[in-house]
Amino acid sequence: MKKEKNKKVQQLSKYNHEIFFEPSIDYVFKKVFGTEENKDILKGLLCSVLGMTSEDVEDIAIVNGELPKQNRKDKLSRLDILLRLNNQKMINIEMQMFNYKTLPKRILYYWSQVYISTSQAGIDYDGLDPCITIWFLNQTMFKQADKAHTIFTIREKDLDIQFTDVFEAHIVELTKTENNNKKLDEWIKFLNLKNKEEMEMLKDNTTNTDVKEAIDIVKLMTLDEKSRYEYINRTMEIKDYYTLKDEAMREGIEEGKQEGIEIGKQEGIEIGKQEGIEIGK
Repeated sequence: MKKEKNKKVQQLSKYNHEIFFEPSIDYVFKKVFGTEENKDILKGLLCSVLGMTSEDVEDIAIVNGELPKQNRKDKLSRLDILLRLNNQKMINIEMQMFNYKTLPKRILYYWSQVYISTSQAGIDYDGLDPCITIWFLNQTMFKQADKAHTIFTIREKDLDIQFTDVFEAHIVELTKTENNNKKLDEWIKFLNLKNKEEMEMLKDNTTNTDVKEAIDIVKLMTLDEKSRYEYINRTMEIKDYYTLKDEAMREGIEEGKQEGIEIGKQEGIEIGKQEGIEIGK
């Protein structure tokens, strides 16, 4: 353990402060939380979201991030992180870069695919395992909610009776703070880091050892040439998405303006005709 720690210190001494990886980029997120060597950090994140203790998340098994297709025509679902907790519950964790209008349906779709994947031939419905889905969002989804962390279950509307415990969705909006959960709020700060100065400030101020370790992992990633290439490639894809989205919006606005002008012209002609008729009378 001491030898590994010394090796890590030596590697961190080579850290180039000019290079910075944003933790909220999904590529970085998966590297920090979705690997076997970083299980302890994943446990810390889970505890902060699910309100569990370290003993509650002792047994974590990270499984394949691709859900099997039920038939040849099905869409392949590639998940950020998929794990089995204490051999009882399946948990899917997603870092969502874009906010779509159809995002709630996408969340349900991912959950349903994970839920179905727990079934085995010859096993009845009782063999289906509870599934929890956790989504970190870079944008606001619920404007009516002040808190960052919202939890959804299936309950009776008036009597508040739980229908089943197999569904649970946690939405964490990184655009907000979580004042009632300090540990989760520090993870939100971590995922919101935009430059090396903010990163060093968080590391100096936090007492959360998992957050400190996550910061070191991000720094070490910047030393790897392949990781730098993958990060640049992913950030370019994101910029291209927003560029195309903005262009499409501008084109739509211009088309709308032109259409409005044409409609206005036509209405003016019709009004002129009508006035001419009235004058002629």
